[in-house]
Amino acid sequence: MVFNHPLALNFSNAFKHSIPVSTSFTLLKYFQVSPSFNYTGRVYTEAEYKYWRNSLFYTPKADGTGTYTYGKVLTDTIAGLSYVHDWSFSTPLSTTLYGFYYPLLFKKNIQAIRHVVTPSISFNYTPDFGTAKWGYYDRYYNSAADTVGVIYSPYNIGGYGVPPNGKNGSLSFSIGNNLEMKVLNRKDTVESYRKIKILESFSIGTSYNLAADSMRLAPVSISGRTTLFENMGINFGGTLTPYDVNESGREINRMLINSQQKLLRMKNFYLSTGINLTSKGKATAKTSGKAGEKVQPEVRPSWGIYDDYEVFDATWSFRADYSFNIDFLTYNRETKQFTPTIRQDLRFGGNFAPTKNWRINYQLAYDIKTNTFQSPQLSFYRDLHCWEASMSVIPFGTLKSYSFRINIKSALFQGVEYKKDRTRYD
Repeated sequence: MVFNHPLALNFSNAFKHSIPVSTSFTLLKYFQVSPSFNYTGRVYTEAEYKYWRNSLFYTPKADGTGTYTYGKVLTDTIAGLSYVHDWSFSTPLSTTLYGFYYPLLFKKNIQAIRHVVTPSISFNYTPDFGTAKWGYYDRYYNSAADTVGVIYSPYNIGGYGVPPNGKNGSLSFSIGNNLEMKVLNRKDTVESYRKIKILESFSIGTSYNLAADSMRLAPVSISGRTTLFENMGINFGGTLTPYDVNESGREINRMLINSQQKLLRMKNFYLSTGINLTSKGKATAKTSGKAGEKVQPEVRPSWGIYDDYEVFDATWSFRADYSFNIDFLTYNRETKQFTPTIRQDLRFGGNFAPTKNWRINYQLAYDIKTNTFQSPQLSFYRDLHCWEASMSVIPFGTLKSYSFRINIKSALFQGVEYKKDRTRYD
């Protein structure tokens, strides 16, 4: 169907609908199977077709002159309804294994250590929607002598994408781990135990593409996290590849186990840790006029001065983060080794509220490698009852700037404000 109405030529419309179907059941008592089917359909009202034209073209310039070129890639936009659809199928299978270790030593303090292993395997299939029978992809050439051409989709203009080009039939593997320990709780007067998370999660995963013609095994990814002292978290992860490289450092279809008797080669690794501290101030009472007598804090508001009693409710928070990243991307042809690139950062941030009307926020980053601070930021907020004032400052660095604003809080007077700022472009 082709639209000839002028309005149809001035609009670019698209429609999309999705039909997800999934279920879950138990197989042989211990295995959880969750197959799913996803269907996506798109309706486009136009398509863009590209082709090479062997003609002489004139390109004018601003000074009145122009240039002539022979041959050009042209684009024709054709109005008309087109239905483009794709589908995929997935079947995950997983189970859970439990292991318990009862230590011979420290029996009184450690009751047991539990290890939970969650292996899973998934089969994923997506047909090749780039073949000619579907008609979703075409080819154009960049010159009269071009015999390879460029593959493109005429429907890649509607905003909802196009079906994938290439067949995918892969098996995904992953193993999750969790390690906990039950120890004696010394805070209780009676004998009781509490759980300590030694390793909250540690996962290893990869996939094998049955439809690929080479290098079917995907890189192995690892990730993990745990928590120390209830307020300090640690995250880590990385990527390892099973393939060797050529003289230029590019991966080729040759397994490391066959060429170097190595199982895997690390491509990158990261580690980050952070600590978060918070404190909510409590009201402190001063003695009143009578000796030794204190006014009860709970009957006073959070801020004020009454006789000789002052309520001061201050809250603060502090956050510190450290990140470490190492990448093996630069290949040295002489040593036939990858040169590591290391990045380390420290970040600090938090806020402080000395009173109920004041709030102060701060952020600061430090690059360990370059020994430089990265654009520290300070912001202040003051509640002025019906009004409010805020200020943000980056005192130095490439983003050096400041902004100040005072305005009425009520939404009825939105826009009644005074604002002053200066950016790095001023």
